[in-house]
Amino acid sequence: INNNIEQKFFISLCQSLGVPFITEDIVNNVKKCGFRSDEYIKKLSIIKEFLEQHNVRNIN
Repeated sequence: INNNIEQKFFISLCQSLGVPFITEDIVNNVKKCGFRSDEYIKKLSIIKEFLEQHNVRNIN
């Protein structure tokens, strides 16, 4: 599977669920991973089972 396609899918999924892929801390002038919230982790856990069981496949 093309890694680029998987990355685009994951980023699109995060955007549609309202989960920030990267957040910016203006005070400290750094960028951080957006998954460090229990709320966001819970949202993404919806697809965890599908991905772990390889139920999502790329069809060409």
